[in-house]
Amino acid sequence: MATTIKNPDSSNITIPMALMVKSAIEQHSDKRYGPSLAAIKKFLIEHYHVDLKKKAPFLRRHLETAVAKGNLIRTKGIGMNGHFKLAKVKESKSKLTNSKVMASSSVASKPVVQAQKAMAVAKEKQMNKKK
Repeated sequence: MATTIKNPDSSNITIPMALMVKSAIEQHSDKRYGPSLAAIKKFLIEHYHVDLKKKAPFLRRHLETAVAKGNLIRTKGIGMNGHFKLAKVKESKSKLTNSKVMASSSVASKPVVQAQKAMAVAKEKQMNKKK
């Protein structure tokens, strides 16, 4: 969920909860375990002026989905009350595996299609011989 910040100098600026949580984790000093839920809430109040009475369910939902997707790692605690770190992104391996899968699937599918065509031709020849 997004939060709207009202400044006299600018119009309404909407910031997604994911970006706010990411900046809270990046700005935290404890790199080993990461910030706790309470520290993330405190950061959001101080820097983004978020009303946590309204936005707390959105924060918890974002943390749950980010942990489930692998974008965040829960280093301590049970549930959403623990400490969180950003997951390390391994893009180079994923790109290589995707390209290998695509290459192998296209190469593997061609012999299968050719074999199916050959079997169909062979069946037609057998049917012609019987007649």
